[in-house]
Amino acid sequence: MATFIPYGPFELPVKKLKNGRRIVRDDIDAFFEINGCGDDVGVYVFTLTTARGAEYPYYVGHTIRGFSSECFQPHKIEKYNEILAEHHGRPKMYFLVLDTKYNVRAIKALEVTMIGLGMERNPDMRNVMHTRKDEIDVMDVLGAAREKGARLKSARFFRKAMGLVD
Repeated sequence: MATFIPYGPFELPVKKLKNGRRIVRDDIDAFFEINGCGDDVGVYVFTLTTARGAEYPYYVGHTIRGFSSECFQPHKIEKYNEILAEHHGRPKMYFLVLDTKYNVRAIKALEVTMIGLGMERNPDMRNVMHTRKDEIDVMDVLGAAREKGARLKSARFFRKAMGLVD
């Protein structure tokens, strides 16, 4: 089993410029010196915290090369800065660091899971992949039971096999 350890939140360095607040590449090295996660691998989550203390995820990514080489690539900084231009709040970063044997499949699976959780919390997530919300129903298994009559017998057996309690 792959185990991940959460680190954060770490407030991101922001500069106030003429065109608004921006994350600038120059400040990133010091950011990783403070949090010590630069060489680690796993999943990262970019969030904004509102003035009232609510926090919303806006981007989830993964790295198999190290957070310092992945989290702040130019196109990612551009994405974060677009979010800052459109929304108020303090930008923060969380790191879910792989604590067990190197496992690319586990890292990618965790990323997909975190994107799904993020989409539930904030439909305005900026991820491109794994954000499509498919409407799926398995009759009498997922979602609500049929309006009339008992569950299908096969559905009752399947729910029991999957550990879904009636």
